[in-house]
Amino acid sequence: VPGRFGSALQFAGNEALPIVSPPFNLDQFTVSAWINIAGLSNGAVFSNVFPDPFHGFQLQLTNGVPQIITGAVTPDQTFQVSAPSALSPDEWHLVAGTFDGSFLSLYVDGALKGRIAARMSAATNPLVAKSSFHNTAFLTMKLDELRVVDQALSADKLAFEYQRGYGVQFSADAGGKAELPANCKAEPKRP
Repeated sequence: VPGRFGSALQFAGNEALPIVSPPFNLDQFTVSAWINIAGLSNGAVFSNVFPDPFHGFQLQLTNGVPQIITGAVTPDQTFQVSAPSALSPDEWHLVAGTFDGSFLSLYVDGALKGRIAARMSAATNPLVAKSSFHNTAFLTMKLDELRVVDQALSADKLAFEYQRGYGVQFSADAGGKAELPANCKAEPKRP
């Protein structure tokens, strides 16, 4: 389907696409995607918390509101940052979550929407692009330019990428070969 840049992945509300194998494990990260939702529903967008929900991270929407979550071993040690409002349906939005080892931050369309002190336990789960949330709630959406970087990009860098309409390809330091969709290519770590 037409995407923000070239073609995009389309989810009808019940699909999942494994992105990286072997398991994905970072102590710092930026995860981002251009997202176009059909309505204000719930669902995971990009995740490595399944099947173990208390390790790793998840970029998700709840009633159309973007959220980034990290887990630190138990349910009472999860950390979540939410945007103050929902995304506008049928429009492309750049949503990014960062974790620098100490702080978890959420950006929407290049603007910081929230930041909290957080921790994250190492995940041994694969990275998945999906539209389900605990397999009970589903999103109908288009995803373009899925990206994972093995460091927390700065607020200035994320704002610049949004303003420029930057179409960055998927990147990851997963300790193994990434299985990439046809419209993605690996990107080296940034200095």
